[in-house]
Amino acid sequence: MRRCFVGFVALCWMLMGVMSSGAGTLAQFRTIKGDIEVELLDAEKPGTVANFLFYATHVYPTNNVFLHRCIPAFVVQGGGFAAPQRGSAFPFTNYVRVPKLTPITNEFSVGPMRSNVYGTIAMAKVGGDPDSATSEWFFNLADNSSNLDSQNGGFTVFGNVVGGTNVLNFFNTIYKKVTATTCSFRGVVDIGCYTTSSAGTLFSDLPVNYATTRYPTFNDLFLVDITVLQVRVSAPVGGGHEISWLSVKDRENVVEYTDVMPPTWKTLKSITGDGAAQKATDPAAAPPSRFYRVRVVYP
Repeated sequence: MRRCFVGFVALCWMLMGVMSSGAGTLAQFRTIKGDIEVELLDAEKPGTVANFLFYATHVYPTNNVFLHRCIPAFVVQGGGFAAPQRGSAFPFTNYVRVPKLTPITNEFSVGPMRSNVYGTIAMAKVGGDPDSATSEWFFNLADNSSNLDSQNGGFTVFGNVVGGTNVLNFFNTIYKKVTATTCSFRGVVDIGCYTTSSAGTLFSDLPVNYATTRYPTFNDLFLVDITVLQVRVSAPVGGGHEISWLSVKDRENVVEYTDVMPPTWKTLKSITGDGAAQKATDPAAAPPSRFYRVRVVYP
């Protein structure tokens, strides 16, 4: 069975003279437990989204980023650390810190107020410094508005989960259990139970893909691959509509359209992505009320 990543929130409906969409950029977080699709709040939190997009397109792809913190019924967090290589059975010791840019200005109070409720993504920060967000982000696994909206200047929500809540729910089912005599756990391990090294200090809530008492390896981590489609629809001077997007490399990228609701999707263009920007053109005769989407097919 093939799985699809669909840029459905980046659809544009050319209606009543409106020639572009206000929908946000669509980002996909791929994990071993499934994919999480997020609509970014480009217009509402522009600085935060621009910062995330730079990391997503220039920093994260060259690093094996993993989820390094999970507290069920609270948050699951990533973006700060990477594995030195994939497919490694070596013990989790020589982790890599993700290179960080200059911290950004907190945008919690910029534009519409967005609360830290279940199914949102927000920037992580250093305690006591509202303007300290860099590369780390977290998904809210519960309604944390009473805590995170008022703490440290408010944690800036910059996107909403539009697909993959089953993955969020998975992280709500794992928990840490450390006894006085053994380091036992089910899905979340305190590395400090094993070592007093820097790893033991940093990773007290490390999510791992197994349940036992052994020390984790890099194979056990929840790696995250982030893809940004950046779907846009424009109306060229010569007529018609132009759909542009950042293609997903080595996957079938399908541009589709529909003139009816509920939708009956028809293919406009299908290519094998190369990781670069691509375009598809709809002819001038296209009706003014038409939805577009970009669909990425996975095995």
